[in-house]
Amino acid sequence: MPRSPDALVPEPDLLRALWEAGHALQAMSRRMERTLGLSGPQRLVLREIVGRPGILPGELAGVLGIHPSTVTGLVDGLESSGLAERRRDESDRRSVRLFATPAGSAVLERHVETIESVLGRVTGEFSAAEHKIVATFLARVSTALRTAADADS
Repeated sequence: MPRSPDALVPEPDLLRALWEAGHALQAMSRRMERTLGLSGPQRLVLREIVGRPGILPGELAGVLGIHPSTVTGLVDGLESSGLAERRRDESDRRSVRLFATPAGSAVLERHVETIESVLGRVTGEFSAAEHKIVATFLARVSTALRTAADADS
């Protein structure tokens, strides 16, 4: 038996918590941009580039689960700030690989409050099972929202 449309509406507390988390992420990202010179998404991309020197932009998009054009924009910002660079692939001159500059590596070493440090404190209190439940829930919400948004494109 199909559920009524009202049964599909999430609890107001859940919806409010998701909105608040989204706004808090944006606010923290703006704070990071003021204190570090890079936004939360740029820091995430830079961390991956430092951890995977020479990664291809398409591979980076896959690792992060974001659109390749989003990676391009984020890397453009990192490159213009002198934190990352694109280098031609020696084996395939049509491709570029991504590398952090010394300044890019150094900015990740700065001890300031970041989205990751806050998230680490919060999830440090979770059991492994709780961590998996939250991660699965957020992944499902993100996928469903992207799918719904893409349906209108």
